[in-house]
This record gives sequence, C-alpha cells and structure tokens, in this order.
Amino acid sequence: MLGAVEYADLVPACSGTAITHKYQLIVLLNMVFLIVSPLSVLFNWRDELETWGYFKLTVIHGNRKDFELVRLKQGKYEIALTTYETLRLCLDDLNSIEWSAVIVDEVHKIKNPKARVTEVMKALRCNIRIGLTGTILQNNMEELWCVMDWAVPGCLGDKKQFIEKYSHPIELGQRHNATKRELATGRKVMQNLTAKMSSLFLRRTKALISSQLPKKDDRHDMWEKVEKFQGAEYFHKAL
Repeated sequence: MLGAVEYADLVPACSGTAITHKYQLIVLLNMVFLIVSPLSVLFNWRDELETWGYFKLTVIHGNRKDFELVRLKQGKYEIALTTYETLRLCLDDLNSIEWSAVIVDEVHKIKNPKARVTEVMKALRCNIRIGLTGTILQNNMEELWCVMDWAVPGCLGDKKQFIEKYSHPIELGQRHNATKRELATGRKVMQNLTAKMSSLFLRRTKALISSQLPKKDDRHDMWEKVEKFQGAEYFHKAL
C-alpha cells in the first residue's frame, strides 16, 4: 500500500473491534471515502465491507449509478465503490464531492503518464490518496514515478528530474557490462530512493501474516497421513 503513512488508519482493518472504532470516527467527522477498483473485484470490496463493518455504502456502477450519485451527493453514504471506467464517465459528478480519502485497488494501472486512466485519476480531486498494488514496478522505473506522483504529487520531482537523479544511474548500474563505478553509483542511488520512499509505503510482508499461514509441520503431517492411507488402500486391494 502506498500513500502517506499518517493516513494509514483510514484503511479498514480486518478486525471487528478496529472496524467499530473507525466507523464511530467516520460518523463523528462526517467522512466519505471513494474506493476505485477493477470491475472484477468491485463486489468483493462490497462484500468484505459488509462483512467487517457497518458502513453506509453504495456501488456507483451500472444502470443505477445516476440514482446512487444523487443520493451520494445528498450525504446518504459514507463509502462509494466504483470502477476505473465509471470514474472516467462520472468524473465531474464525483469531483463535486469532498472526499476524505480515495483508495485505489491495483493502482499499477496508472503506470503510464500519457494514458487516459492516469489523466482521470490525477484529475480526481482528493488530497489523501492511497494505492494498493503487488506490482508497483513492472517494466521500467518511470512506471514507479508515475504511480508515486499520483499518490504523493511531487514526492520524486517531475519526470525529467526523476530520470536524471534516479532512473538513469540505477539502470546504468544494472547493465551486464556496467563498470564498477556505475555499479557502485547505481547501488547508492537505489539505497537513497528506497530510503526516500520508505515513509510512503506500508508493506504486507510474510512476517506480518505468519500467524495466519499453516505451519510447515502441519502440512508435513497431513501429507504423511495421506501417504499412509494410500499405502493401506493399495495393500488392501492387493490382497
């Protein structure tokens, strides 16, 4: 997840108690949030929010989007869910609302600064922007700049400054025929870039969710039991 760390508490947590406290905060401050996601996971977001919280939410998509937009402007909802495409179609309407934060799923979709989807996302008025992605960098360093410049505008300078200060020396150091000087410079610049971005990231690492993962011993025991069962069945049939 990327965005300003101080706004991390605005992201719903997977805990009933935590959700309740955040819900009370939303009601108290009259907050309203926008969640943008691909259509393929739009209703997954709705289902999870309904499972873990008591939010007044709506889906801005499909035949009812105009009706729901009217109710949204009337302050009937606390969370609005929409897709990238619907956001493009309804940008003016959605910009008429003072959003407390916008959360964007699969934010790597705005990796191209010239793409229409990127232009629309940058035109959405909201000071607090939070992006979720597992692949912030797919092909080149400029993609990283584009996503970060949406989340925290200007945090890495403009595109030209980013290329000169970070992208070019890092890519030079990654070439198979890089000189020792280029390699050392590339590593140093990468360390500086990592340090600069560290306050803007919240990473969901294996260490954070280790308690939710099955233990290796448990899996081993399971397969051992399966193998013993198969062996017993084979022996029984052989008789």
